[in-house]
Amino acid sequence: MINAVAGDDRGGVTILAVVFVVLAFGFTSGLARVGVAAVQGARADRAADAAALAAAGVLAAGGAPDRARAEAGRLARANGAVLERCACADAVAEVTVVVGEARARARAEVNW
Repeated sequence: MINAVAGDDRGGVTILAVVFVVLAFGFTSGLARVGVAAVQGARADRAADAAALAAAGVLAAGGAPDRARAEAGRLARANGAVLERCACADAVAEVTVVVGEARARARAEVNW
């Protein structure tokens, strides 16, 4: 009868191993999501900067605000982003772009 009770402990290691694997998978998944968010944020920042500079360049050359918005959209797409907003007036271009779930804003101003 004592041997039967001692033999029941063998399945405990399997349960602990399963729990460990589930926890490790959850931790790894969370880390991957943080990494993806960081990469998308960096891409959004880069795309916003490029779009704002492109729009400001058009404005500096005497181009119309509509042309500046079109150029900002082209540069945003070239950098894997979607141009959400572009306020181009006088010598200032302010843009907002989206990459995945990340959103970034940038401003470029032409000083004569």
